[in-house]
Amino acid sequence: MEEVLKTIADQSGYQLLTARVHDGDHVHLFVSAPPKVSIPEMVRVLKCNSAKLLFEEFSMLKEKLWGGHLWSEGYAVRTAGVVTSSKIEEYINRA
Repeated sequence: MEEVLKTIADQSGYQLLTARVHDGDHVHLFVSAPPKVSIPEMVRVLKCNSAKLLFEEFSMLKEKLWGGHLWSEGYAVRTAGVVTSSKIEEYINRA
């Protein structure tokens, strides 16, 4: 998943600084994008394209997931503010 998201981010002009799948049910991403990119659009691109790629490669996934959806509708976003990049990466990479 992390590699798929990194590839999509690179192709879309974003920089995926850190990514981690936690407990198999949610993902934390630390992403840098140009100011003109809207956050909802960036999330849509990452979710839609990753689902498409994974369903193409692992067709059985769709059958195993509730409702056949890889991602839930929601997401949470927080800007970095005064927190350092290293602190954000430390938080994301916590076991």
